Amino acid sequence: MHSEMEIGISNPAVRQRLARLQRRLAERVRIPSSDGYGPEPGDLLVCMDAQYSGNKAWVTADVHEHGRGHLCTYVCRSEVHLGYASGFLCFREGPLLAALLEGIREILPRQVALLVTDGHGIAHPRRMGLASWIGLTTGLPSVGCAKSPLFRSATTPDPARGSLVPLKADGRVVGSVVRTRTGVKPVYVSPGHLLSIASAAGIVLGLPGNYRLPDPLRRADMAARFAQRGEMAPWMEDLGELPPVLPESLQNLIP
Repeated sequence: MHSEMEIGISNPAVRQRLARLQRRLAERVRIPSSDGYGPEPGDLLVCMDAQYSGNKAWVTADVHEHGRGHLCTYVCRSEVHLGYASGFLCFREGPLLAALLEGIREILPRQVALLVTDGHGIAHPRRMGLASWIGLTTGLPSVGCAKSPLFRSATTPDPARGSLVPLKADGRVVGSVVRTRTGVKPVYVSPGHLLSIASAAGIVLGLPGNYRLPDPLRRADMAARFAQRGEMAPWMEDLGELPPVLPESLQNLIP
């Protein structure tokens, strides 16, 4: 049985309106031909993820100081207003990430310089993946680092860490298939906003870690799973329940 929340996103009329909104938003995304933003020592890079159960979400932000290491991993709980549908994750998860970013803004020692999401940027059928939505919403450079593609890649990178090949959609390069660990399945990296395709891949490869996902993004994933089970690790800080940040363009679509 579907909840009212899930019926909302599966309604063809709602999906058509959301798709049109994605196309309009995508026109505002800026992907420079040159590198755009590049991390400097001490810059705050925030990697984000979420886990779901029913209409509840556990959302995490792992704060990493570039060149220095882990600062803290924040977690909050929030209500989910839309069910899941492939290609529309930005509207389900984006407002939750925005809520947590707003919640940690006054806590952090400096402004956030870069966002990394477990999802896509412009490597999306309408060029509006989660990373593009949150980058556009916050005005921050953003990167999508996903474990599975929305487009099938014709080629795969060499087995060695650091190898990559272009990820294409309709003949256009929209990201990179990146090998982050030797002999392990690659990840799918695309810029969300204010970054070039090459710099997005370089940023992901520059993050610390010996696993498929870079440590900050892997830690965000682990923290969300811990929080969903009611567990807390010493490196996590619970911010309690936060309301999702809903742009006016979405409010009349919420069931």
